[in-house]
Amino acid sequence: DHGMDILEYESTQETKSHGHGNFPFNIYLCSIPLDFTSVPLHWHNDMEIIYVKKGRGTVLADLRPYQVRAGDLVFITPGSLHGLEQYRDCTMEYENILFQLSLLMTSVNDLCSEQFFQPLLHGRLALPVLLSAEAPFYSEAVRCLDALDKLSGSNEPVIIQVYNGLNTEGLKLTVQDKGEATLPMTFYGHYTQDDLDSPPFKILYPKKKQE
Repeated sequence: DHGMDILEYESTQETKSHGHGNFPFNIYLCSIPLDFTSVPLHWHNDMEIIYVKKGRGTVLADLRPYQVRAGDLVFITPGSLHGLEQYRDCTMEYENILFQLSLLMTSVNDLCSEQFFQPLLHGRLALPVLLSAEAPFYSEAVRCLDALDKLSGSNEPVIIQVYNGLNTEGLKLTVQDKGEATLPMTFYGHYTQDDLDSPPFKILYPKKKQE
């Protein structure tokens, strides 16, 4: 499937952990060729989104080259072979957003996991590799990623309100030496198949500070 034999493919696996603990998520700010001239072909079990901020470059996804420019989004699904190269003499600044799909999945049956995340994780669902400004849903995707930019590295709280939420796991107090006690809690909301556009939650982001 990748134009190479299975041993070659397996040898290109990246096993680096992104994020930490129960939050396998990280954002890396990168530049080609200032940080490195190219990123060799590799794959991993993480979901990856490449968000081009400035300039132009080339992204290889399953050995197919995509010419990208500022504003473009590239979706790399788990197991997909990919790399990056400089385009001519251009510079490209981009964000590498990596996370485990399990971060978005629950331990109980829900429609999003069954119809989207599980098929995506196991290669039964394909996403468009390149999403440019004229593509459907582009503005919604960029709005979410721009919100991540503002919140990444911030200590401002984000409130998630779950409508009619159900906690099935009880309360578990976690204590660490020289650290604050934490109380992780998992709540489940209920979707209905006929109304997938109305999620059972609302996310309240920090208000912008007046300058």
